[in-house]
Amino acid sequence: MAAMHIGGPQNHHEYLTTFGLLMLGLGVGTVAGLLVAPKSGKQLRKDIGRKVEDARDKVGEMGEQFSKRAGEYWQRGEELAEAAKRKAEPITRMVRQA
Repeated sequence: MAAMHIGGPQNHHEYLTTFGLLMLGLGVGTVAGLLVAPKSGKQLRKDIGRKVEDARDKVGEMGEQFSKRAGEYWQRGEELAEAAKRKAEPITRMVRQA
């Protein structure tokens, strides 16, 4: 597993690892909590179904946020690459002429 840095994840892989572990922990905790609750089987299944649906919605929201942020980073990267290309053009011309 990727080492965590103080202050949170530092790269894409660490975000995915952290996100995956968070979802696993939420799922295990939810099921464990429901299993120890004094409820009938029918009520327990209904509660688990509700919790699974809530978790699915939350994962969908987080996926949308991640996708949006990734798109913003991609666009910023393209802007930076274009700026670097413009700054390097005079040097490239000099090297080609030499």
